[in-house]
Amino acid sequence: MVGQCLGQQRRTKGDYWNLSGIFRPVYLKAVPQFEIDRLAVDARADGQINVNAYLSGIANNCIVVASVTDTNNVQLGNPFTNTVPIGASNVLLSATLPSPQLWSAESPIFIR
Repeated sequence: MVGQCLGQQRRTKGDYWNLSGIFRPVYLKAVPQFEIDRLAVDARADGQINVNAYLSGIANNCIVVASVTDTNNVQLGNPFTNTVPIGASNVLLSATLPSPQLWSAESPIFIR
C-alpha cells in the first residue's frame, strides 16, 4: 500500500522506509552518584523511631545521619547515625526520643 500512513511513518514509492528522528518524548534525568531513594519510618508512641533508608550507588563507606525536629525547628533528642558499607542497598537507623508529645485530634502535634 504505497502512500498510506503507517503510524508516524510514510512509505514512499520504493523499497525503503523514510525513518528520520525520534518519534517519542525523550529526556535526560540527572541523578547524584549516590542517593537515598526512599524512607520507611516507624514512629511509635513510646518514643521509639526506626527509619529504614533505601540507598543506591553507594561506592564508599559512609555514615547516614538523621534527626527529628519539632515545628519550631528544635531538635528532639540526639541525631542518630549508622555506617553504610560499600554496595549496601539499605540501612536501619533507630533511636528513642525523650518524652514524645502524643498526638490527638484535640491537640495535634506536627513533627518534621
